[in-house]
Amino acid sequence: MNTPFEDHLNILTANQSLKDMIGQHFFRKTPAFFALSYFALYNDYLYPKGGVGAFMQKLVEAIEERGGEICYNAGVISVDAQNKRLKDSKGNEYQYKKMIWAGDLKTLYTITSDEGIEKKAQLNFRNKKQAILSHKGAESVFSVFLAVNLHPEYFQEKASGHLFYTPDRKGIGTIHTDELQELLQNWDKIKKEELFAWIERFCKYNTFEISIPVLRDAEAAPPGKTGIIISVLFDFELTSRIRARGWYEEFTKRFEEQIIMTISSSIYPGLKEKVLFCFSATPCSIYEKVGSSEGSIVGWSFEGKIPVVTSMLNMASSVKTELPDVYAAGKWVYSPAGGPTAIMTGRIAAKQCK
Repeated sequence: MNTPFEDHLNILTANQSLKDMIGQHFFRKTPAFFALSYFALYNDYLYPKGGVGAFMQKLVEAIEERGGEICYNAGVISVDAQNKRLKDSKGNEYQYKKMIWAGDLKTLYTITSDEGIEKKAQLNFRNKKQAILSHKGAESVFSVFLAVNLHPEYFQEKASGHLFYTPDRKGIGTIHTDELQELLQNWDKIKKEELFAWIERFCKYNTFEISIPVLRDAEAAPPGKTGIIISVLFDFELTSRIRARGWYEEFTKRFEEQIIMTISSSIYPGLKEKVLFCFSATPCSIYEKVGSSEGSIVGWSFEGKIPVVTSMLNMASSVKTELPDVYAAGKWVYSPAGGPTAIMTGRIAAKQCK
């Protein structure tokens, strides 16, 4: 059950291409039960009408109807645990009786002052802080958002509104593992064209997650047009190094083009010529936009000892922190994470604050 899916597949078959076809779109070292069940689970996904943005708007409305207040464009920059006080990036200060932290855990443990709290709690906090900051998030993603001049029926003939697609059954092999590590280890010697050649092969043999919202909600695109989201797992550290070398803008553009070309020459012929406009999200832009460590979209990496609760039987304790009257919820407090567990931990934390 908890065996990494790579190890489980190695037991089942020696055929590397087959193993790649099954597993190359999972986050590294994902437990087998969580990874292999996904093929069935994702078909049961319910998508909010109007898109995820509509879901967030409904959440805001629900909070405001109950007397809550949303503070926009103001991130929390410090937490005083002893005096139960927050400060935001606009200089505002807030007193709290009890707090639920639903954001990035590394941020909480980095910006919190534990001075003055009870000694045992302080020691526990510092030990937990070391564990939290020493671990990293799972791989991030590179996502291309396309608006295309093609009718939704064109796409409906091929597949559903949410699919995984592998253009070449050869599989990605070691391109995203050993070769990636070689890139990082020899980074100072890597030339730009070597990187882009690697990106080309990375796209050619990878697996893409493709979402087409209009096939689930007819109002998600103008008549006769279609919006597509094409995503592939990608490394935050590599993206950060590309940015530091000054290649980021060109890299983003080339990556977009390569994904579009790969998809256009396979499952959706001619797509490239029908693109009206496109933009993308990278591991770096995800980190900058929402403050998620390493640009992670699913929480902690499975490649090391996970510093939070990993057993469903212990989920009730996942929301507790070492700080007085501070609870945490969301994708960083329980692993494996996802929308359902984020909601469940939020509900548990809310009950603690009654």
